Amino acid sequence: MNKWFLHHIITLAILLCASNITLGQSDTLGFWESSPVFNKNRLNKALIFSTVAYTSFSTGLYITWYKQYPTEGFHTFNDMAEWKQVDKVGHIYTAYLQGVLCYKGAQWVGLSEGQSIATGIICGSLFQTTIEVMDGFSAQWGFSIGDFAANALGIGAFALQQKYWGEQRILLKESSWARSYSTNPINSLSGEATSSFDTRANNLFGAGFFEKYLKDYNAQTYWASFNLHSFLPKSNTFPKWLNIAVGYGAQG
Repeated sequence: MNKWFLHHIITLAILLCASNITLGQSDTLGFWESSPVFNKNRLNKALIFSTVAYTSFSTGLYITWYKQYPTEGFHTFNDMAEWKQVDKVGHIYTAYLQGVLCYKGAQWVGLSEGQSIATGIICGSLFQTTIEVMDGFSAQWGFSIGDFAANALGIGAFALQQKYWGEQRILLKESSWARSYSTNPINSLSGEATSSFDTRANNLFGAGFFEKYLKDYNAQTYWASFNLHSFLPKSNTFPKWLNIAVGYGAQG
């Protein structure tokens, strides 16, 4: 199942939730400044907005995506051979990003480092697993063990770095470059129908820029960006802003 659109929507919801919380605060700290001590006022706001965001997301997701398909007993689905694993790398990236965002939200509340890491793990896993469980009860799809494992890798990439380094030395990033597809006509074997790669791509990924950005795996590249300065002795003069990145993308 191409769920990349859903993952972006979830991440956007987390960002909007964080924005609403900070813009509505009444304490003297700056809007984006983490609290040095536990702040109960911020915690209450975070809990309210997070609960509303998650409930709205789960309900809306079921109504718009799953309700139109029949349900059946919980089952698994093997999609490891699809999309040349670009979707799995996308799961790693999205789970990582959500873990980082939830961690920062916990820091904003004033939770301890350990509590903030745990919050990132729990919240990131919760959002991702919600989709996988809904897949598991849908006759159209199924619970993907590959997706679940990729989600765990993404959460682990965030949590282990934060636990043992106290920072994110290896940042996971994503880029997308709009692709053009051939408009040359392709005839069916019977000769009764004509299509093209461009038409097929529009049917799969949508015709608009935003839809294609979210859904077209052929256009996406995922990066692991290494901050070399943070790996060297503290006295090093290597530029902090200069990273070396390796990426993965595929076409098919």
